[in-house]
Amino acid sequence: MNQNNVEEMPVDDGMSSYDDFRNRVQEYFSNRKLTQVDIELLNAKPWKTIKEKQLCTEEIFYWLTKSEVLFSYEILEFFEQQNIHIDQLPWTPPCLRLGVSREGIIEKDIFDLLVGDNTAAVDWRWYDHKDYYEPDFPIYNDVTIKYFDQNLKFSYEIWNYPEAQFPPVYAHSTVYNEKTNAVYITGGLGTGERQCKNITEIYQLDLDTKDIQKIEALGESPPCLHYHQSEICDHVLIAMKEGNILKNGIEIKNLYVWYFNLQTKTWLAQESEQYHHWLITPVQGSRFLFRDYRILLDYAEESPDKAEEYLQHLLNNNANVADYRVYKKLYYVTDDMDCSKTEDWLHQISQCNVQGQVYHCHEGHNRLEVAFSASASAEFQNMIINDLTTKLKQISGHNVIAEKVI
Repeated sequence: MNQNNVEEMPVDDGMSSYDDFRNRVQEYFSNRKLTQVDIELLNAKPWKTIKEKQLCTEEIFYWLTKSEVLFSYEILEFFEQQNIHIDQLPWTPPCLRLGVSREGIIEKDIFDLLVGDNTAAVDWRWYDHKDYYEPDFPIYNDVTIKYFDQNLKFSYEIWNYPEAQFPPVYAHSTVYNEKTNAVYITGGLGTGERQCKNITEIYQLDLDTKDIQKIEALGESPPCLHYHQSEICDHVLIAMKEGNILKNGIEIKNLYVWYFNLQTKTWLAQESEQYHHWLITPVQGSRFLFRDYRILLDYAEESPDKAEEYLQHLLNNNANVADYRVYKKLYYVTDDMDCSKTEDWLHQISQCNVQGQVYHCHEGHNRLEVAFSASASAEFQNMIINDLTTKLKQISGHNVIAEKVI
């Protein structure tokens, strides 16, 4: 096993404070001086020039990977201290990338296996790009493997691949099959060319050889699955669920489970369409601020002055807020309907039931997706969509557009 054993930052025993952690990071950085050769290596893009897989041997990549910083700006601060003035990292350690896929394989002494990913935060501007990617940020196609031994000492391998063999990818999912000793990389986004194919690609990473090859699949593929979850069943079927689908430049929630047979290399036939999808978006140049609407409502109940201060802050920054209190009843077309909500720190999904007719409202970065069950009549769909668009216009103060996804 060819592993790089560059001295890494001392392991945290879990008892120290954040300040102690920061001091350890600073000490780690202070023990090394960057050279011009380091900068040139970090600026290089090996996947653009190499013709076959390549194990990285340059110490600077391993040194950054083991820095254990929490944010990219900490590395930029280190660069500044050495009079290297840049706005963006020339190479971002895998642990700091977004759209991350991680795979721990204990039986193979692999603590962490990270594939590709990117450095761009997804926000409302993401939808303004035709290829659904902020072009100023890099996408990666490398594989970083963090091994451990019986003494919990870590060592690393960083593998680079030619772009033609394995294209840069993020928002994908990985799953390990112990029978083939391979990791399967499913779906994901990359450059505009990748997602314009309207298919979900699957790549196989052989853990013995570190070779990656694309699986030439048979059957009808789901359109560009991403941010989804994968699991393997009986070493044969890969099940992919949740996340999103991107088809013909339009993204919708994936409400289905897709199966791929590894033995026959075939996508299993999907059942007939089960949902009708609608997208409600603001007019160009405007935004929906769902999270801010929720914050304003919470402040209004706890401290009206704080709500007014927060609202003024939004308005001073050209945010679109007219009557945020309407948001409280956004999903209630009638007062006696059932409506349950699930949310993380940014997004909310509302499951609505109106007299036995069910639909789901998914809040995105700058849009609302509504998914109706197959049995929902056109009249019912139009009633709900009209109600939502009217209220969203009241909340934001600008016009909105509702379109059914074909």
